Amino acid sequence: MNLQARWNALCQTLHLHGDHGVTFQDLCFCYEEPHRHYHTLTHLLQGFEEIDRLGRETPRLSLIEYAYWFHDAIYVISNSDNELKSAKLACRVGKQAGLCEKDLDLIEQLILATIPSHESRTKEEKLIGDIDLSIFGQNEHFFEAYEQAIRKEYLCVPDALFNPGRAAILQQFLARKTIYHTPFFQQRYEEQARINLQRSLRRLQCTLASTMS
Repeated sequence: MNLQARWNALCQTLHLHGDHGVTFQDLCFCYEEPHRHYHTLTHLLQGFEEIDRLGRETPRLSLIEYAYWFHDAIYVISNSDNELKSAKLACRVGKQAGLCEKDLDLIEQLILATIPSHESRTKEEKLIGDIDLSIFGQNEHFFEAYEQAIRKEYLCVPDALFNPGRAAILQQFLARKTIYHTPFFQQRYEEQARINLQRSLRRLQCTLASTMS
């Protein structure tokens, strides 16, 4: 199923009204912005693969998918409120399309749950957070491509600032008791994710050490 067909199917499942094609094109425009290298439509596709693996018996999966469509719609590297703005956009579009307030509240919380420092409490928040971090548990080739894409998005940041900042982020994830919140993702990706993050962290630490010597 291509992306537009998937979006149309989701809109039908949620009984959304309005011009679904216009919303789809608006989302594509967001995810195809030239400064993006990782937070693109490909990132969405990978997340949808994880959603499909969860199975349709997962409660509120359609709302999780709707939130995932919008979770990185706003992405400006110099801003700290991208997720909040993305959540507001998702809710504004959803309200115009007929979603109820209860669903809109959930969607907002789901998108905010993709903030790395967010403390997820509900099963739905934990699932979308794990979906968003599923790249950590991919094989070395895909993970290294992800790392390179992230660096491209931050090309305006010099190595002297990027490397220690990135190392700190990786250390925060590795310090968690588990990187993933849910058994499904822990069983599928936890071991490989730790291998990938540790390898990336070691490389950054070596680079930092060499610049200080």
